[in-house]
Amino acid sequence: MLMMRCLVILLVALSVAGCVVEAPAPVVVPGPPALVWVPEWSVHVVQGYDVVQYNNTYFHYSDGRWWMSEAYTGPWIIVVTPPPVIAQIPPGQLHGRFPAGGPAGCPPGLAKQGRC
Repeated sequence: MLMMRCLVILLVALSVAGCVVEAPAPVVVPGPPALVWVPEWSVHVVQGYDVVQYNNTYFHYSDGRWWMSEAYTGPWIIVVTPPPVIAQIPPGQLHGRFPAGGPAGCPPGLAKQGRC
């Protein structure tokens, strides 16, 4: 009960200060993710999800901004300035890049050309 009261006080204080508390759309990756190396982006993509891994950190694009987490299960926080490697990835271009059952190591450029 005390923790809930503290949380309410914190949220009220943040809203008075002009801050907005937001949560990203939930990312549900069942079990350890299947990572696919994408050399043209220099990141690993979680197969079938709009999640990338770079320098042992997971990044997810949602609601017009990048989110990051140390684990694929979250918690996720907003990234004000993503690393350049992440900023160069076209948002919304990750999901569905790799067919479910298709070659796990097929980079987007080759898949686009139908070469794998």
